[in-house]
Formats: sequence, C-alpha cells, structure tokens
Amino acid sequence: MNKPSKRKFANIAIILINVLFVLGLLITEWQYIHLSNNRARESNLDLFNDTNTALANTTNNYLTGESHLCRSWAQHLNNNVQTMDDAVDFVRGSIVDSTIMGHVIYKSDLKGFSTREKADQPGTYTVDYSSLSNLFSSYQEGMNFKTRWTFPSGSFNHLEVAIIDREGSYIVAGNSFTGASFFGFYGSYNPSSDAKLAEIKNEVTHNSGHLIMKNSNKEECYISYSQISKTENWDWTILTLVPASDILDVHVNWLVIILLVAGLGLLFAFDVAVFLVLSKNLKEAADVASKASKAKTDFLSTMSHDIRTPMNAIVGLTAIAKEEKNNPPSTQKALGKIEQASGHLLTLINDILDISKIESGKLVINPLSFSIKELFEGLLSVSHSSAEAKHIALTYHEHDFKEDTLCTDKLRLNQIFTNLLSNAIKYTEEGGSVDIDTWEEESEKEGCVKLIFKIKDTGIGMSKEFVEKMYLPFSRATDSRVNSIEGTGLGLAITKQMVDLMGGTIECESELEKGTIFVVTIDIPVDKKVADSSLEEQASKEDSDLSSVNVLVVEDNEINWEVISTLLSMNGISSERAENGKAALELIADKNNEGRYTIVFMDIQMPVMNGLDATRAIRKLDSDYARNVPIVAMTADAFSENVTECLNAGMNGHIAKPIDINLVLTEIRKAKNGQGETHGKQ
Repeated sequence: MNKPSKRKFANIAIILINVLFVLGLLITEWQYIHLSNNRARESNLDLFNDTNTALANTTNNYLTGESHLCRSWAQHLNNNVQTMDDAVDFVRGSIVDSTIMGHVIYKSDLKGFSTREKADQPGTYTVDYSSLSNLFSSYQEGMNFKTRWTFPSGSFNHLEVAIIDREGSYIVAGNSFTGASFFGFYGSYNPSSDAKLAEIKNEVTHNSGHLIMKNSNKEECYISYSQISKTENWDWTILTLVPASDILDVHVNWLVIILLVAGLGLLFAFDVAVFLVLSKNLKEAADVASKASKAKTDFLSTMSHDIRTPMNAIVGLTAIAKEEKNNPPSTQKALGKIEQASGHLLTLINDILDISKIESGKLVINPLSFSIKELFEGLLSVSHSSAEAKHIALTYHEHDFKEDTLCTDKLRLNQIFTNLLSNAIKYTEEGGSVDIDTWEEESEKEGCVKLIFKIKDTGIGMSKEFVEKMYLPFSRATDSRVNSIEGTGLGLAITKQMVDLMGGTIECESELEKGTIFVVTIDIPVDKKVADSSLEEQASKEDSDLSSVNVLVVEDNEINWEVISTLLSMNGISSERAENGKAALELIADKNNEGRYTIVFMDIQMPVMNGLDATRAIRKLDSDYARNVPIVAMTADAFSENVTECLNAGMNGHIAKPIDINLVLTEIRKAKNGQGETHGKQ
C-alpha cells in the first residue's frame, strides 16, 4: 500500500519540479528582458539628451569662433581698408577653407558683398541683410551643419535639429519642425491650456531636459532641449527631435532566448530520461507486485481453506464431545477451553485475511437480503456466554425499528458489530456492564434507512493518545491489563475500513478507567421484495420435529463428514453422503431419488467436480425437483465474494466452516417449510 503512494508522490514531485523550473526560467527571462529593456531605454534617453547637450556646446563653440573671426576682420578693416573692394579682397584672402565664405556689409543698411558668387547667379556677389528674416535665412542657408558641427550620427537614424529664440521662432528648423514657431507647432498637435503652454515655454527656453509630444503625423516623439551660451548674447535654444521608436525600441536579446530554449531542451531531455527510467522501474515493479499479489492471494485462499477444514473438525468434535453426558467436570472444562481457543484462533485467521484484503484493495461489498433483528439477536446469543463467564451485565435495546429486511453485506455488518461487542466484553473487567442500543432513523438516501447502533461499556477505557491511532493495524494500548488479553490489534482497523467501505461513520468516546462508547451509523437499502414472516416463529416448537428430514451432504473430507453427520443425528436428522460434486449430480439426476433429499449441503473445493460446477449442472437438469431443491454451501471458503459466487451458481445460502449447528438447523427448517427458493443466478 505504501509503494503506490511513494510512486505517486515521486511523480507529483517530478511534475512540480518541472513546473517550478519552467516558471523560474520564464520569470527570470521576463525580469531580465524587462530590466534590460528599461536600462536600454534609459540609456537611449540619456544618450539622446547628451547628444543634444553636446550639439548645443558645439553650436556655441562654432558661433563663438565665427564671432571672434568676424570681430578680428572688422577691427582690421576699420583701421586699414578704405574701399569695399579692398575689404572683400582682404576677407577672401583670409579664408583658407574653400567651403567658407565671408560677407562684408554696410552697417547703415545691412547690404554688402560676399567673397564668393551666388551659386544660382554666377557673377553676382551682393548680399542683403536689411531684414531680420533674411539674416536668419542666411544662417540657415549658410551654415553647413554636417561639416562645421560635430553632428550626431549612428545612434539615432531619424534625428532632426532646430534652433529657436526666446519666443520659439525658428533660427534653424529641420523638416519635422513645422509652423513659424516651435510653441505654435507644439500647441497645434498637443492640445494644452495657456498656463500649461506657458510653463512648457519657460522650461524649454531656460533649462535643459526633454519632453514627449505628438508631431504633425500624430506620432509620438521625444524632444530634447538645451540652452546655447549667452556669452555672445545669443538667447537661443537648440532642439533635437527623434521618433519615440528610436528611444523605446530595443533589439531582441537572442542570447537570453537561446539560453531559455537550451534550458527547456535540457529539461525535456532530463524528463524523458527520468520518465523512461521510471517507466521501466514501474513496469518491473508492477510485474513483481502482480506476481506477488497473485501468489499472496493464492496462498491466503489456500491457507484459509486448509486451516478452516481441520478447524471444522476441531470445533465439531468438541461440540460433539461436550454433549457426552458422562464427561467428568474436568473434561467438560477442558472442552470449553478448547471451544474458546478455537473461536479465538478462527477470529485471528479472519482478521489476518481481512487486513490482507484491505491492504490489497480487494475488500468488496456483496449485498444480501437479511433480517436485521435476527442478525443482532444471533450475534447477541453468541456473545452472552463470553459476558456471563466474566459476570458482565449485557443488555440490548431496540428502538424505532420500522424496517427489518435490509440488503447489504451481512458478513461485513456482522464483523463490525462483533468486533466492537467482543472488544467491549474483552476490555470490561468482571462485574462491569455492556449496553447495546440499536435504532433506525430516516435516511437522506432514497430507498434506505439509517441504521445506528451504540455499544457502551464500563471497561478500562483508552487514553486520548491511543484514541488518535486506534484504527492503525496492530495498534494496542500499552497497559499490563491489555497485554494479558488475547488479540492482534486488527479488530478496530478492520472495523473502520468496513464502515468506510459501506459508506458509514464510526464515532468513539473514551476515557481511562471510565469506559468507552462506539456509535456506528450506516445507510442501508431496504429490501421490499422479501415476504413478511418471522423465521423465529417458524428457529418455534411446533416445527422442532425434524425426524422426517433427510439431508444430502456433499463432502470429500472424511472427518468433516463424520462431524456433520453426527451433529445432524444428535438433532434427529438422517443424512447421506456424496464424496464429490459429480456423485451428488448423479444422485439428484436419478429419477428414483426425486424428492429424496429435503436439502443439500454442498462443499466447494472437491476433487472430480467442485461444488459450484455441480450446482450449475443440477440446476440445468430437466426436473422441477433438481431446479428447486435447496442447496446451501457448507465450505471453508468463507468470504463475501465466496458467498456471491455460491449464490450466482444457483445456491440458496452459505454456511462457513467451522460450522455452527444452529445455522445448519435454521437452513433445514427453511427447506422443510418451503422457503428454499433459489436466490442466486443460474
């Protein structure tokens, strides 16, 4: 029972490990990618802002250098040159870089000449700065950003630049900067209140930083802004613009994905290897367990039968010897002890076989119809002698019994009641009392009654510690009084399993030196098909004359035949023997024997033909007598499934060996009074 549980636990553990491992990988990857992306975005944003700052410094340096050069030219021209032509020639001669041009203008009207002709008007050297817009236009046309600035490249493929004055008017503007003013551009595509727009204007024209806005295509973009130095009285701000994707988009980290795939691949390979090994081991273990289980089942079945057969002789011969009138008291006492010891040995055999079935999961319920009152009364009659021997007052009370004929596993219900009652008597000291109360209540289950029985004793009781483990197999309390009492510690374990199997509950209250109370509750189906009649009125004196009864006993064991025939003879009943199933079949099939036998007691395990096959063959004979003669199993195969097998073969009942003559007489009376109809399947 432990091995499947361990295997199940191992399988669950492996699955959990796998799930946790995969989750761990996924979470780690997500966290890593999320962190890497955040860092990459932060790094991109820092680089974007640094690029803008560097561009502002470069622009400032460029403008400062150009300003100083212009001042030096102006100072020389003012001191040494008298004509415009001389001034232009001087400036032209001072320029080394062919890409640079110089303009000399009159201060009065801001018109003058260039050192290089206009590209679109060959031979024309005039320039006009009479309007401020023309001055800005000249800046825009004249400054070659890509050659004169250290222009950012590589990191941002879509970067554009603009320079604005304090009011937001463009000094220089890239293609994405639309409108006449940057703040007009911002307000057109990013609706803002006047206060908010004023706040943004103040921030952009006085500080450094970045903002996020929508462009003319309603695409999100980042704007970085920095101030150009005011050393030369340039109150300008440089702006750089990139689409948000240049900042936010990060490249896929293939290394992480490769590591993840590799990790999952290793996990898969590990799982396959582990499950292949486990599957092989489990198959081997299952084969071994199957063989062991079959061997154990065969052994237990054989052991049960083989032990019960001599036990039948011991119990039967003891019962016969006790009836001898000339026995001295010492012999009677010895026979009583043999009878008691035999009963205890039979209980041990039953308990060991039952616990074995419980452990293998083969304990099943085999429902039969029976009288609940008769069941309790029969069990009480067996227990009275044990109680009387210890001078224990045994009382029994029935309450509210509305239904008597129930349908459940009679043998298992018998064991539950017997185990609890025998324990109560065993663990109650001389002079004590055992009270039994049984009653029925309405059941929530359709077609059932709620059967309840309570057994209360004034015995030695149990400690709280032992109560917690009392249903474990082989558990017995540590007490000198308990050690002297016969028992295996299996009774309560079996009782609990059987109650659970029948869908019931068992409750216990116990206190040391004050006794124990057990309450068992089971919902049991009511059998409405059984006719109402009391068998007890029929176990009555007017039917006690059985001298006309002739019984056929099918028994291959000589001693068992001697025991049953003697017990029957002691009750005035004649009997005949068939040594196997084939001999019984021939006797019943003989037309001369029709009506000869009131009842047939059939052993099961016999040579030539077993009892089940013999019964099936008898029921198929072309004879009303053969089809209806009562056949009752009398066998050492004593478990519920054996009872079901017998009934399905066409038998009317089942008596387990060692036989109880009272049960035998009950079956004979049923047959004599015409109650031996076949209940099994033919």
